[in-house]
Amino acid sequence: MTTLETRDLYNRAIERYGIGAQVMKAIEEFAELTQALCKASAAEGQAPERVAEIADNLSEEMADALIMWEQLLLIFGNSRDVSKWLERKKLRLEARLEAESGE
Repeated sequence: MTTLETRDLYNRAIERYGIGAQVMKAIEEFAELTQALCKASAAEGQAPERVAEIADNLSEEMADALIMWEQLLLIFGNSRDVSKWLERKKLRLEARLEAESGE
């Protein structure tokens, strides 16, 4: 799917279900991702089939969260502000890592 097709798909979903419903759906998907992350962090020592199942679920929940994240950017129209904050946060992380390693 192209970027334009994806944006159109998301806009259709927002139109059909409404902003409030999509914001609530985002909250739900982020909560499901949180649960999948908790399960993944506790997967060590489990049967290989269970670890594979947990990993697959984590990937699915990450995809769901990403879809909703992209819709939130459209809903709130703040992708430029988010990008600015993202750069600031990455620079801060870089500085912290350098300070901790003594570089």
